[in-house]
Amino acid sequence: MKSLPCPRENTGFLQSFIHLMNGVETRNDIMAYHLKQSKSRDTCRWWGTWFVRESGKNDLSLSGEHDPVWKFKPKTLHDLVRRLHNKTSACTAMFTVCLLYDVNLVHYVSFVYLPSERVLLSFDPGVEVYPHGQKTIVPRVHALMKSLGLVDAHRVEGACSVFRFRQKKHGVQFNGRTADKLPADAFCQSWTLFFLVRVLYLPDRSLDRIAALVRDWCRIPPEGRQYFLTSFFILPTLTYFSAIGERYVGMLGGRHGKKEAVEAIFAPLEQCFFTSRSR
Repeated sequence: MKSLPCPRENTGFLQSFIHLMNGVETRNDIMAYHLKQSKSRDTCRWWGTWFVRESGKNDLSLSGEHDPVWKFKPKTLHDLVRRLHNKTSACTAMFTVCLLYDVNLVHYVSFVYLPSERVLLSFDPGVEVYPHGQKTIVPRVHALMKSLGLVDAHRVEGACSVFRFRQKKHGVQFNGRTADKLPADAFCQSWTLFFLVRVLYLPDRSLDRIAALVRDWCRIPPEGRQYFLTSFFILPTLTYFSAIGERYVGMLGGRHGKKEAVEAIFAPLEQCFFTSRSR
């Protein structure tokens, strides 16, 4: 499949959005809105974002940043999960885990916990791109949930069977730019939350239906995935969430207004589809 002749976007504006999506307030606002709009508040619970570091050989520990959605301050990850689970009942639970490593680097992975099936499902957009997802976050969170007697099985999603690079199954975060030092974008913050939002709107949240959603994403050519994410998640978030838009403008340091920033993000997308667009 031949990719569209898309120009490279203005990375400064998108980089600011990446930083914006690290904020728990922004993540919580997005999930609260979509829980309400999808009419899932009675069947789903948002467990927030866990900021963790490696602790010992096989453990993770909280980094010290507490998500206000918890409404309590957990002492350990075990304490966190126990208390969240006590409030969940039979509802599906969703959360993201952010690993802080090498001083200032981060990677995010999404999780969906189905208590009725005793299954934990993980979605890592950075498979074969950011190794900490599969080597550190996914197995240790699964081990934590299993040690508490909450799960019997674990389903891993994220590796794409199509558009392989060097015969490896990369995650949707792989953008096909193999000439770059790191052949990937840096949007794990957005991919992980967008995944949970899409799961909320599925006609059913069965494991097979969730897996089909990931397969659909994997069919997008790597060069077009960032444009897909920008069109269906980044721009709607900036456009329709006024509080998030204000935070975003603040991150731009007063150099640009929201209107200018949104146009700078829109323009490359339009050139993707209207290559002869006149100026």
